[in-house]
Amino acid sequence: MIYVLSGPVHAGKTTLLKKLVTALKKNNIPVYGYLSLSLREDHYIKGYDLYDIRSDTIFPFIRRKGHPEWEKIGSFFFRPAALDKAKKIILKACKKRGLCIVDEIGPLELSGKGIWPAVQKALAVKSSQMDFLFVIREGLVDVFIERPGFTPDKIFPFQKESILLPELENSLIIKP
Repeated sequence: MIYVLSGPVHAGKTTLLKKLVTALKKNNIPVYGYLSLSLREDHYIKGYDLYDIRSDTIFPFIRRKGHPEWEKIGSFFFRPAALDKAKKIILKACKKRGLCIVDEIGPLELSGKGIWPAVQKALAVKSSQMDFLFVIREGLVDVFIERPGFTPDKIFPFQKESILLPELENSLIIKP
């Protein structure tokens, strides 16, 4: 199954996913993937860290300063080692049973870069045991739905956490 969580930028999607991951782990649901945790200074976003859900580790991921040869979108640079880590997380997960969360697919992936090559491979070889939950910002969902092999089974539009969290939990229960 392919699920999409979509909503505006900085609406609280990652915060919701942190709670979802905790709930799924508490119910012994195998959860893989990563979250993109924002690094803020007051209200200014300095970048994002990659949180590996399975290993419970954090890596510097996206920064406003970087090498000119690094992949870049807008004013953000993707650190190559962390981008490779994100791709490996996705590709390893497709061989497992459970849920893989990918936070997020955005404009860089629309150009075929970033994690998109790993997403394509994972969806092409994914076992029937692995479900995917992709975070896609509002306004980009229709573009991704048009891509071959990327047809979501369900789209969750971001809404109040008290409504959406139970709906996500109930939908993502992995069948034995």
